[in-house]
Amino acid sequence: MRRLVLATAILAMVAGPTPQAQDAQAIVSAVADAMGSAKVTAVQYSGSGTIATFGQSWKNEVPWPEFKLTSYTATIDYGIPAMRVESARDNPDEGRPMQGGGFPLLGVQRANQAVNGKVAWNVNGGNATPALATVNDRMLELWSTPHGVVKVAQAAAGKLTVEEQKTARGEPTGVRILTFPVGNTTFKASVSKENTVTRVEYTIDTPMIGDTQVVALFSQYTDRGDGVKFPGRIVRTQGASPTIKLDGYPVLTLAVDKFAANPKPALDVPEAVQKAAPTPPAVAAVTTQKIAEGVVFLSGQGANSVAVEFADHIVLIEAPQGDALTAARFDAARKAFANKPVRYVVNTHHHFDHAGGLREAVAEDATIVTNGWNRLYYEKLIAAPHTLNPDRLSKTPKKATMEFVGTDFGQGREVHEMTDGKRKLQIFRVAGSQHADAMLIAYLPAEKILIEADMYTPPAEGAAAAALATTVGARIIINPEPRILYNNIKRQNLQVETIAPLHGRVVKMAELLKELGEAGN
Repeated sequence: MRRLVLATAILAMVAGPTPQAQDAQAIVSAVADAMGSAKVTAVQYSGSGTIATFGQSWKNEVPWPEFKLTSYTATIDYGIPAMRVESARDNPDEGRPMQGGGFPLLGVQRANQAVNGKVAWNVNGGNATPALATVNDRMLELWSTPHGVVKVAQAAAGKLTVEEQKTARGEPTGVRILTFPVGNTTFKASVSKENTVTRVEYTIDTPMIGDTQVVALFSQYTDRGDGVKFPGRIVRTQGASPTIKLDGYPVLTLAVDKFAANPKPALDVPEAVQKAAPTPPAVAAVTTQKIAEGVVFLSGQGANSVAVEFADHIVLIEAPQGDALTAARFDAARKAFANKPVRYVVNTHHHFDHAGGLREAVAEDATIVTNGWNRLYYEKLIAAPHTLNPDRLSKTPKKATMEFVGTDFGQGREVHEMTDGKRKLQIFRVAGSQHADAMLIAYLPAEKILIEADMYTPPAEGAAAAALATTVGARIIINPEPRILYNNIKRQNLQVETIAPLHGRVVKMAELLKELGEAGN
């Protein structure tokens, strides 16, 4: 029965048959024999290394910010199929930079993520919550593991093709590349002379990049017992797009120190997740809060936005996360201000949760106002193909219109001012942010409102403020961003009374001053 379930699960991921590719099947059979894959129905492996946050780099087109991975355990049952990954991350060792999204951690951060068939969930503090949007990506990760890729390649049957890798001079390397469909994507698996899987490449969809390349690299194979081989080192990269010449950077490097074949993992779907039956994605809900005449704070899912009314148009500060959320923010802004058009979108920084809706903004014919450092990067992303999940811009392509604070090198003009003769909005470059090098803040001088992202996140009403520093052994870990924000406010001589953060609630400036011990200033 278990073999039937396994075959059915894999075949559900693979397209229908075509004429047999006998050479390719022979290679897969040799790999299965060499790696002992036929003996494997489940695996568990663990280790340590590094883990990075996709889409949160300090500068655009540099590696994702890298944390120390203190523990990592993956448990996979290929028969269900199901997978659970439990991990813990910490700040890098002393002396290594902490720049980019997520830094610094003021304590070890743990994650517990799982998928079972068509259901995915996360566990936090013992509570399981559905994560249905991650099902496809987690299942592809499951099948791209060393033994998983062998099983799904065997199930591909006549859809499997093979080519020999050659050097630039046309000489054979001994590496064979197997290509076959899996779900809505295509796997390319490299097989070594020793008949081990050394590389798996496939494509997923992300809102910012679109067709996004994922690569898994396996090396240092050893026989872990009973003729079953498993790599001692695993590296996963994400973010490359050959079409627009973007590089992929590591999201995981793992030194495997323990491996077990055919454990009896408990990967059942939690009752709370079972009750939350899969439903079509809800339309992004937006909460509208008036914070001044002609200024509304838009919150709900994802990062916040702020809409500012001008005489004949609206300026929206931040197009976050993706098409659906940004479209909902556009609609909410228009409803708040007599259906005026949104002519401009101010983008605070390039992190994907804050810039993932820029393609929707371009589709809406809005002009993007951003740091000049982002120009070339955003031009690539606006032109990126979205074939796996076509968005509005891919269906009706347009070129982006952009205006900049600073130059292509992030220097030069300090402020970009927008006015209709009555209302004034100023956008300033931020100096010294360790969260994002090309960070912007926005300021309404008449209303004395500052709009900022990720530099200061006020706590929930009635909750204690997050600590700005902690001691780990002899090391003091400090969150520098609130102080950097305050220094930039002083540098530009801004008379701030209200802060509208793009994470958290609207607060008075006094709350930031109190946290910094500057209440008397």
